[in-house]
Amino acid sequence: MVSSASGKKILKQRLQDESANDPDQQNQRYQLLLENLRQSPIAIEPGAANAQHYDSNSQFKTLLK
Repeated sequence: MVSSASGKKILKQRLQDESANDPDQQNQRYQLLLENLRQSPIAIEPGAANAQHYDSNSQFKTLLK
């Protein structure tokens, strides 16, 4: 939550800069985001994701015993 007047002013300006009220520009940004996601790997750091997955799995199995 933004509590200061200067913070609210910054957020208002950001929304204007991002053309929050322009559906065509919103769609263009959304399409660009989708294209970037299609071209990027599913896991940016697969090693970290795998470590977290297997660590959680072993902890879960310990709780079941």
